[in-house]
Order: sequence, then structure tokens, then C-alpha cells
Amino acid sequence: LGEAKKKKKAPPRVFCDICDCFDLHDTEDCPTQMQTPDSPPHTTYHGSRSGERPYCDICEAFGHWTDSCNDDQTF
Repeated sequence: LGEAKKKKKAPPRVFCDICDCFDLHDTEDCPTQMQTPDSPPHTTYHGSRSGERPYCDICEAFGHWTDSCNDDQTF
């Protein structure tokens, strides 16, 4: 009889450190976290595959040629 009256231990509550809320979701499953990418989104290029894309050796990025780069930084 004594053991029947013992309450079962409740499962641990989930907590989100980002939202600061209990019982909605865990920090790892936070929808806010999933919305903020760690890296910038990939660009999509809609040009011709056979055409040459402008690339800058200074910026190391596509979009303009090296000779028309306005980045004044030198490394």
C-alpha cells in the first residue's frame, strides 16, 4: 500500500535558453535558432554557364573585375 501512494517522478521539463521559456521546445529545437543562418545565404547566378563571370582577386568575390575594384585595402 505504501508504494502505491508514491508519486511517479515527473519527466524533466524542456527549456529554451534562447526564448527563455519552459515546455515549448528545447534550445536545440528552437525555431528562432533555425532562422538565423551561421553563414550568409548562397547567391544564385542566372547568367550563362559558358559566359565569364566577373571576379575580383582583391575581394575574392564575384560581381566585379579586379581592375574595377574600389577596395582601397591592401594586404
